[in-house]
Order: sequence, then C-alpha cells, then structure tokens
Amino acid sequence: AGLSGACYALPALVAPGVLEPALWLTTAFLSCMADYVHISHDSAFHGLDRCWATLMLLRCSLLFGARLDPSFFLLALVPLGCFV
Repeated sequence: AGLSGACYALPALVAPGVLEPALWLTTAFLSCMADYVHISHDSAFHGLDRCWATLMLLRCSLLFGARLDPSFFLLALVPLGCFV
C-alpha cells in the first residue's frame, strides 16, 4: 500500500507550475500516511485521504471533460461507480 501511494507523486515530476505538483504531492503524502503509516489504527489521515481522493477525482474529471469529447464520460461510468 505504501508504494502505490508514493506513485501518486510521479505526476508531480512532469506537472507544470507550482500548484499542480503540490496537489499530486499532497495526494501521495495523504495516501502513504493513511495506507502505510497509520494502517493499523484509526487516524484522521484515513478521512483526509478519502476526501482528498474524491476532490482529485472530480478535479481530474473536470479537466479531462473540458478537453475530451463528452462520449468519453461513458467510459468512466463503471470505474466511477466503483469509486463511490
């Protein structure tokens, strides 16, 4: 779980600007803290990770949705259904 969470930092290596890398590094940090460091006990990181992941999903969907044909959202229905 820790390594997969760290992989969320990879987009930060190529993301433009300051905000975009910060968002991805925050995602990686929260994921590692929730899924690796605090896996064996209750922690605020679990809730923060869940909320942050939801916000990042919505953000990425809006970014891609503004650039892609609307029919591509049909491809996203099944994965989005599993996420919620």
